[in-house]
Amino acid sequence: MDDLVKAAMARWPNVPDIFGWLSLSEQGQWLLHPEGSASSEAVTISHSNTIAFINRNYQSDAEGRWFFQNGPQRVFVRLLAAPYILRTTVPGSELGLETHNGLAVKHPQNWLTDDTGRLFVTTEHGPALVAGRDAFQVFEALPNFLNHSPAELPSYPSRDIPRQLNFVSNPN
Repeated sequence: MDDLVKAAMARWPNVPDIFGWLSLSEQGQWLLHPEGSASSEAVTISHSNTIAFINRNYQSDAEGRWFFQNGPQRVFVRLLAAPYILRTTVPGSELGLETHNGLAVKHPQNWLTDDTGRLFVTTEHGPALVAGRDAFQVFEALPNFLNHSPAELPSYPSRDIPRQLNFVSNPN
């Protein structure tokens, strides 16, 4: 978390939380809902400094709700898939994973799919969806991530994924 954010939290400790203004897409894009309702039309946030600020100050609370700490105010995030969206990296010749906000994933575990074929995993940072564009490559490399030949992965209805991975998809 940024030092300026920590200072603002100390200076104004009782700022109310806000809900409905920010979402995270299945592609790892931050979406702003100008009408203040996560079910309203969204605009993709494209300003690089704003994205970097949100990414640095993104975290969860004890209830499994994910938020962006904007100074003294928590902006809770509607998750359209999972708290993190994973993309592949290829450092050297080994396939790796990285979250949408640039955190390297070193310890993926508890792989599962949903009824639409999306691939989810628990990481040291939190629950994640493998980005659709990278899913095939990760499915092929899954034996390497599991250190053995994978058996069939557990599959759940997509509506049950938040419960299975212990996060709140639409905090209010």
